[in-house]
Amino acid sequence: MDDVERQLNLILLEIASLEERIWDDTERLREKDRLSPQLEEYVRGIMSELSYWTALCTTASESPHVLLRRMEVHLTRARRLAEKIEQLSAACD
Repeated sequence: MDDVERQLNLILLEIASLEERIWDDTERLREKDRLSPQLEEYVRGIMSELSYWTALCTTASESPHVLLRRMEVHLTRARRLAEKIEQLSAACD
């Protein structure tokens, strides 16, 4: 396994962890009636893109270098989203 593949695998692991946190915190907001339709649509859009690009990582259709760059971008988006959702969820407690 080369360095690019190793980096990509680490990013995919972190994204999987972030996805779980995002869905858990989103559900917590929904249960407390604090999830607006706009926020839910925004979360679903980002999560859908994450799923799409994660699925591409399991095929050989894209260059590992291209996938690595795309997943770095999506990882940054997922981190920001997780932080915002977590803050909103914590404010509900």
